[in-house]
Amino acid sequence: MTEKIRILVVEDEALVAEDLKDMVLGFGYEVPGIANTGEKAIALAEEHQPDLVLMDINLASEMDGITAGGEIRSRWGIPIIYVTAFANQEFIDRAKKTTPSGYILKPFNERQIQTAIEIALYNSMLEKQLKAAHDQLVAERNRLAALTAALDSMDDPVIITDSMGIIAYVNGTFITRFGYNLTEVEGKHISTLASPENQFAIHMDGFMQDQKSVRTGKFIARSKFGLDMPFLLKGSPVFEEKHLISRVFVLREEMYGKK
Repeated sequence: MTEKIRILVVEDEALVAEDLKDMVLGFGYEVPGIANTGEKAIALAEEHQPDLVLMDINLASEMDGITAGGEIRSRWGIPIIYVTAFANQEFIDRAKKTTPSGYILKPFNERQIQTAIEIALYNSMLEKQLKAAHDQLVAERNRLAALTAALDSMDDPVIITDSMGIIAYVNGTFITRFGYNLTEVEGKHISTLASPENQFAIHMDGFMQDQKSVRTGKFIARSKFGLDMPFLLKGSPVFEEKHLISRVFVLREEMYGKK
């Protein structure tokens, strides 16, 4: 069963607090607590980790709602909607610095509260999705950077292609041995690196047809400078969710038949 959205109410006027609570419950959300001071608001936010806070600004404490809201927002990323009777520019400017999700003036009605909550929750969902996508992208970049560093440290040339054999990456050893940089070979088929007399060796050995196996075969490569070099070519398929997405080729410079 999906957990209900929890909305913390922060209001020092008991009747207004109960009114807000009843509204929130009527919208189908939960109210994990009511705070009447900024300090209690922070404590309840830490304890319950609500999805949203309805925050009064003028509270019965030294810490007002803007200070408490800023603390909650910065520490846990919880969206804040200010519900207040203060409309002067000083309060608005202070509130803006805490990046609130809404600013509702008293007296308010049920529709204003519901609309503000729905918009704030929707924006919060988008924010979380964007953060998750960003974190995934950073993790993928770090993984690729680590993989590239590992491949560049290898003594053998390495070529990574897509599932059809189109070159997407070559390691540092390849660049040193072949004389080509990545931009010169990227987007070309791996067979273009073969000596003319061995042009279709990859196809003949079944590398492109085999969707599952690690294959090893003969490959005479020709460098940028016209030098023919015999390799034992090992091709390994890479899968993602059972779909072939790329191939990793390691070229071991040995005479055929030797191990």
